[in-house]
Amino acid sequence: MACTHPFIALSQSSKSSSLWYTEYGNIIDFKTSPPSISDDKNLNYNSPARVSAIADENGELLFYTSGDTIWNRFDEPLPGGEGINFGRQGDTDGNPSTVIIPFPGDDKLYYVMIASDYREGFSPSPALHYSVVDMTGDAGRGAVVQSKVPLMNKTRSAFTVVRHADEKSFWVVTQQWNSDKFHCFLVSASGISNPKAFQTGVSCTGYATQMNSSPDGRWIVRTNNGLTDLFRFNSVTGSVNPELKILVEEGFTYGAAFSSDSELLYLGASPGEIHQFAVNAPGPDAILNSRILVGQTLFGQIFSDLQLAYDGRIYAAASAGPAFESLTYIQEPNVRGTACQYNFDGVRLPESNLNTLPVVIQGYYRDPTTLDIPAACLGDPTELNIKSLGYADSIRWDFGDGTSLGLSESAGKKVSHTYQQTGTFDIKVKKYIGLIGRELSGTAVVTPPTQPHLGADTVICSGQKLVLDAGDEGTSWVWSTGESTQTISVQSAGTYSVAVDNGVCIRHDEVIVSVTPSPDVSLGPDRVICDDSPVALTGPAGESYVYTWSTGSHSPSINVSESGNYNLTVKREKCISYDDVYLRFAPIPMPLLPSAAFKVDDRMKLHVEVDENSAHVWVWAFGDGTDTTTHSPSVTHSYEFEGSYTGNLAATNQWGCSAQQDFTVDVPTLLNIPNVFTPNGDGFNDYFEVKHNGRDNVNFIVVNRWGKVIFDSQSEGLRWDGVNAEPGTYFYQLRDRSKPAKGWVQLIR
Repeated sequence: MACTHPFIALSQSSKSSSLWYTEYGNIIDFKTSPPSISDDKNLNYNSPARVSAIADENGELLFYTSGDTIWNRFDEPLPGGEGINFGRQGDTDGNPSTVIIPFPGDDKLYYVMIASDYREGFSPSPALHYSVVDMTGDAGRGAVVQSKVPLMNKTRSAFTVVRHADEKSFWVVTQQWNSDKFHCFLVSASGISNPKAFQTGVSCTGYATQMNSSPDGRWIVRTNNGLTDLFRFNSVTGSVNPELKILVEEGFTYGAAFSSDSELLYLGASPGEIHQFAVNAPGPDAILNSRILVGQTLFGQIFSDLQLAYDGRIYAAASAGPAFESLTYIQEPNVRGTACQYNFDGVRLPESNLNTLPVVIQGYYRDPTTLDIPAACLGDPTELNIKSLGYADSIRWDFGDGTSLGLSESAGKKVSHTYQQTGTFDIKVKKYIGLIGRELSGTAVVTPPTQPHLGADTVICSGQKLVLDAGDEGTSWVWSTGESTQTISVQSAGTYSVAVDNGVCIRHDEVIVSVTPSPDVSLGPDRVICDDSPVALTGPAGESYVYTWSTGSHSPSINVSESGNYNLTVKREKCISYDDVYLRFAPIPMPLLPSAAFKVDDRMKLHVEVDENSAHVWVWAFGDGTDTTTHSPSVTHSYEFEGSYTGNLAATNQWGCSAQQDFTVDVPTLLNIPNVFTPNGDGFNDYFEVKHNGRDNVNFIVVNRWGKVIFDSQSEGLRWDGVNAEPGTYFYQLRDRSKPAKGWVQLIR
C-alpha cells in the first residue's frame, strides 16, 4: 500500500512547464504523446542559448522569452518587454539563459531571470538580473512592470532554480565567475533576498556547460570544461556543499539531469554517450562505482544539455557532430541500468543539432511524495520507505502500535519495523524542517503467518512412499524438490524443506527422512510343477528377520508338494515385506499306454486306446516316418510295409506338462491273391489284383489253359482287368520273389 502525503511539491500534475521553446523556434508541447512540434516566428538561431516559456495550470501558454524580448501568447512583445538583456545577443554575448519563476504568494506575477557569462571588459552589466511580468497588464496579455533589475555581475549563464523546503519559495543558484563561490538568492513572498555565498573549494574556470538540480532539491550538478561536480544542497538554508567530482575517462561530460525520483543522475559525455549514476548510493565512491553506460549515438554527437520534461522523460540536445534531426530521450529515467530505455531516434525536429534545452525548475517534475507500506507479516521486519521526500532536518515515525522512532533525514527515509500484533495500524510520519512539522500517513495491515509443520524427522522403509503435507492455508508452496503443490511424495533419504506463502508471509519448515532397507522378498513367478518332487520356497536371509508363511511355518524356507497359493511375510524392525506365489503340481501319470507292444489287424491297421491321464494333446510317432496329433485318447494307423516298428507317444496336459512312452508294432508279411473275379463294372471284384506289403517288386503272368500268356504285370501293372478274355479258368505265376507262387483264378462274367 502506498499513500500520498498532503505536502507534496509541484509535480507532473502542474502543466505550467509543459511547453518548451527552443533556440531554433521549435515549440514542444509535452501534453500530447508523443510530444507535438510546431514553430514560433519570433525565435531563430540568434536567440539566446536557453529560452523559456510559462503556461497556466491547463498548459495554455502565458508568455515566453528569448532573454532580450518577452512575447505574449499572441506572439506580440509585452509592453516594456523589449531590450531587457542590455542588448546581449547569442553566443558572442555570453550565452544568455532564461528561466521564469512564479512569484510566491501571487499567481499573476512572474520573475524572468536572465543570466549570461561574464565577459571581462564587456560594458553591459550585470550578468545576472531579472524583470517582472504582471499578467493583469495589457488586458490580461501581460506587461513588464520591472525591468533589468541587477542581482550580480561576475557570474555565469549556467544556473539553476531549486524549490525551497517550504515548497513555496525558490532558490536561484549560480556560481561566481572563475571562483569556487556559489551564490544563492532566495525568491520568496518578500521578494528576492541578498545572495548567500558559499565557498565550496571547487572552482569553475572557463565556461560552465550546464547546471541542474534534482527535483527533490537535494542535489546540484554542474559540468565545467568537460568535468562534472556533484554538490549537496540544503533547500532550507541554501547552502552548497561539494560531494564528489565525476570524471568519465572516455571523454568530457556536458549535459546533466536527474530522474524524477531524484535517485539517478544522467551525464552526457563525448563521444555521444549517456551514463547513469545512482546518487542514493552510500558515499562518493559508491556513487562513482555505480556508473552504467545506458545510451550511445551512432555518430558521436556531444550531448550538451540534458533536461527532465513534463512527460517524465529526460531529453538530450546534441550540440556537435553530424546533423541530428531528433531529440533523443530516456523513456524511464527512474529505472536502473539499460532498462531505462534510451531512444536514439527520439522526437523528430524540423531543424537539426539543437545546442541547448530550456532551464526548467526541476521541482515541477518531482515525483509526488509517497509512503510505501507493504503488506506486513506478524513477527517479520516490514520495510517502510518514503519516496521523493524532499528536504527534512529529521523524521519521526509513529508505527501505530504504541512505538515510534525519530531519525535524521538520511536514516529516516527507509526504516524497518516489526509488528508483534495482527490487525490494522495507522502509520504517521512527520518530517521536520526547523520547527515546522508536516505529516504523511498510511495504513499497515499485519497478517499472521501460515507455519507449515512437516513433523518430526522420520525413518521410512525402502520402497515406501511418505507423503509430506505443508498444510492447506497457504496460497503457494515451494519445495526443495522444485515441486509447488501442497503435498509431495518422497521415497529417498534426504532433507526436505518447504516455503509456504500466504500472500503476505513466508514460513519454512524441514524434515529429515532416513531410509531403512526393507527385506527383499521374492518367491518368483507363479509356475507349474510337472513332476511329483516337492518344491522348496525360500525367503531372504538376514539378521533379526521374522518369517511368517501362509502354511503357519516361521522358518526361512518350506517344502510344498500341493497345488495352491503360498505367501511369505518378512519383518525387520518396522519394515515389512511380502510376496506370494501360486504353484500348480500337474504331472501326467505313467504309463501312457496299456501295453508297450502292438500288432496290426489283417488290414495292417494299428488300433490303440489310452487313458486320458489328464492330458489333452497326444502326439503319435508311428516309427514309419509318419506322425499325427490328436485331442482324443485313441488312434488308428495303417502301415504300408511289413516289419517291426518302434514308435513314441508324447502326451501334454493343459498346463504344459508332458510325458513320453515308446512302443513297438509288429506288421506281418501279407500276400493276398484272389481265386475269382467278375469284371462286369459293378465296382466289386472287377480286377485280378495281387496285394502284398513287401518292399520287393512283385511281377506275375496270367496264361490260359493252353499256356498262352494273356497278361504280364511287368508291362501292364499288377492288376488284370480281364478285358477281351473269355470266362473260364486261368493260371498265374509270381516271379522275382524269394518264394515264387502259382495257382489259378476263375473269371466269371
